[in-house]
Parts: sequence; C-alpha cells; structure tokens
Amino acid sequence: MNLNNFWDNVKKMALFKKYSFLEKLFEDKVRAGLDIGAFAVKAVVMKRTAKGWCLQKMGYREIERLSEENEETNDGKIVQAIRELWKNHSIKTKRVRLTLSDEALYTRHISVPTVAEEELKNAIKWQAEKYAPFAVENAVVDFQLLDSSIKKDENQMDIVLVAAEQKTIDRYIDILEQCGLKPIVINISSFSVTKAVLKAMDIDKDEIIPVVDIGHKRTSIIVMRGESLFLVRNIDSGGSRITRCLQNGLHISEEEAENMKKGILFFPEENDNSTTEKEYFSYIQEPLSELAEQIDRSLAYCESSLAIENIKRIVLCGGGANFKGLKDFLSKKLNLRVEVMNSFKNTYIGKTQLDSSDGDEIIPKLTAAFGGVFDETD
Repeated sequence: MNLNNFWDNVKKMALFKKYSFLEKLFEDKVRAGLDIGAFAVKAVVMKRTAKGWCLQKMGYREIERLSEENEETNDGKIVQAIRELWKNHSIKTKRVRLTLSDEALYTRHISVPTVAEEELKNAIKWQAEKYAPFAVENAVVDFQLLDSSIKKDENQMDIVLVAAEQKTIDRYIDILEQCGLKPIVINISSFSVTKAVLKAMDIDKDEIIPVVDIGHKRTSIIVMRGESLFLVRNIDSGGSRITRCLQNGLHISEEEAENMKKGILFFPEENDNSTTEKEYFSYIQEPLSELAEQIDRSLAYCESSLAIENIKRIVLCGGGANFKGLKDFLSKKLNLRVEVMNSFKNTYIGKTQLDSSDGDEIIPKLTAAFGGVFDETD
C-alpha cells in the first residue's frame, strides 16, 4: 500500500536521479526494510528463495532521547542508532526501503466529490492547500484512494491525503547517506502496516480488520475491508503519554517510568484488592480509556458506513502493543477479541540475529519495517 505516485514524484528530485538504476538491479533478491520512528529505528531483511521470502535479519534500536529544539543534534542521534542497528545485526545490504512514521509527514483522511482519478490527480495540490499545515509549492503531494465501494453517498469518495515538505525528504535522505545507505523506496507507516497485515494474516475478502498501531507519540487506527483500505485515523497520543503519566504520578524519572511501563503495567480486575496495582493503574487509566474510546468511535463509524452488525477482532502492533495487560484491557472495554500482530507468522525464518535484550517482544514493533519490504504485487 505504498504510494507509488508519491515515490515517483520524490524520484524526480535531483537527489534521487543517481539512485534510480538500483531499483532494477537489486530489489528482487534481498530487501531491507527500515522504519524510522520517533523513539526507535527498526530493520527487517528479507531474501527471495525457492521457499518464498525468507527472514534473514531483524532488529530494533532505541534512539537517544530527542530534543524538541535541535534538529541537527536529533539527526545525529538517529544516524548513530541506525549505524548501531546495522553493526549489531551484521546487516550488509546498503539499499533500503524506508518507512517514515506518519509523524514525519502530513496525512489526513478526507472526503472529496467523486471525480475520475486522473482529474483528482490534477487537483490534489489544491486539496492539500486546504489542509496541510505548510505551503505546498515545494512539497511532494499525493493520495491513496480508500475503499468506497459500498458507501451510501456515491457523490463522495474517501482518500488519504499525503504531503511532505521537500526539506523533510531531503533530511531523511541525508540521514541515510550519513549511514552509507541508499533509498530504493519510501513508504508511509500506515500503508506499510497494511501490507504487513496482508502478508501475515488470513483475512476473508469481506472481513473488517481494525489495526491499532501504537507509536511513541501517535497512534494510528487503520481499518481494512478484506484487501482494501477503508479508514486511516491518527491520534496524537501514544506510549510517551503513558510514560509521562507514570512519571508524574509516581514522581520518578522518565527512564524509570519507561522501564515500569515495559515490565509492570497493571490492569487490576474489579475485585483485586492490591493497593499498589490500583495506584499504578489510576495514573494511566485516563489515556488508556481515551484510547479505547477513540478505537470504539472508529469501529462505530465503520459499522455504520459499511452496514455491518459488528467487528469480531482488532489487531495491535507498534511499540505499545506489548504493554502488559493492554490486550485484555481493550478486549474488556471493546467487548471483542484483541490480537497482537506477528508479522512473521506466515514467513520462512532463516538464521536471524537478535540482541540478547531482544525477543518475541520486539516483533510487533517491526510491523511497519516488515510491511515496507513488499510491493503491492508481491
């Protein structure tokens, strides 16, 4: 689900002309997906074999705490994290399929009057001017049509509008070049996640699958109908908000709160008399309840728009998917089955290398990096 036209527009920039020959030469043999998020960098390396796509390497490296003021210093920290990731996992390939978090780009789900797709292509910058928080003259702008096949209003169609300032694209290309890496494709996180779901899960053609990608600063609610994308919603709340709630409530450091969140987040039952567990939960109850409410609103919209009785399950991925007890909390709140994403469920596993601190817990964090490896035709 990467935006092919978006990438075509990016490749017209002079910076990319020297890389164009690499696409045909290497992309069908070994592919490396790199996901640069706000908290960590993630990599997945796949190789095409007689048995199908084989997982060769996977890895996860947190980025040193980023500054809100100094972008140059932040870029240095991202470069360091990528270099360490490549070194620690002995990743040899220099050609990457880059996935950028939705935080690095501007994405918005909008409805527009129904027109021919070619006509919409010609008018998309005008649409972007109405919504994007920056001038679009020097930006790359594109869109992804969403599934509107059974919508009640035939005069409207839904799209995901995507815009990136040229300086943002240039920035990430510079980061890659400092690491000795070369970009082959640029993906957008929400669409990489969609491709991962299609590769890893068995989905009926009419099944509605909501995927909740919990990032550091933002959570994306991505709803699929079979193999089609139906809805993308971004919520400006993620794992960092839970960390802050624990930090402020318990008067501890950010590092202590982050470690607590990973290991001992408590979701007590109603009849649980543990004072400690209830205290911890009281600090994080508000953001978690808001997350459940936002998911519920998205599901209600889908059920209404698609005229279906109910949605049977949702899938969690991203860095927040493994918060202890979160799956059961959401299942109880939403009254449906909640699964944690395993991108490699249907993948042939080769000899992968993991840090001693890694394990099954990092797999949901690799969803976008894994999905970014593939094209729509794979």
